[in-house]
Amino acid sequence: METHYEVLGISACASLDEIKTAHRRLARALHPDKAGTAILGTPPLSTSRFCEDDGSEDGSRSASFLKVQEAWECLRDSSRKREYDESLARRRERVDLKAQKAVEVRLSQLEWEVCDVESDDFEASQTSGIGVPLSTQKVFFSNCRCGDCFELLEEELINCGKEQDHVW
Repeated sequence: METHYEVLGISACASLDEIKTAHRRLARALHPDKAGTAILGTPPLSTSRFCEDDGSEDGSRSASFLKVQEAWECLRDSSRKREYDESLARRRERVDLKAQKAVEVRLSQLEWEVCDVESDDFEASQTSGIGVPLSTQKVFFSNCRCGDCFELLEEELINCGKEQDHVW
């Protein structure tokens, strides 16, 4: 997805004057009523990146003009620009998180504590004072890539037959 900055051909740290200049230049080049008219003192603008070769250059030029207008409307207002920049940062964080590979963690590397856990196995558990079957298990903790922490109960582990070798 193309950002408003990419639509205008500017950097994300561009000043309001640079945003305005880029918008005016593209608007003159892409406006349906003024498309292609030369402006004295400025080099001709290539609109090839906006106009797809689908046989309807006027339609794609008009769609491109609307993209330029949308970018301008968002970036000219400092509060809307700040919100847009924050949403871009969040989107990039999500992409970065997806790009990170999962890390294999050995059970011996995890922190753990013994806790009373509600159990489905009524016979193997002792009943608490309120009638809820409990069993004593190790609960393993690990930090997640997203910054949160997840818990893993001992009963969720599958023993692979080797000492200290378990798979979740």
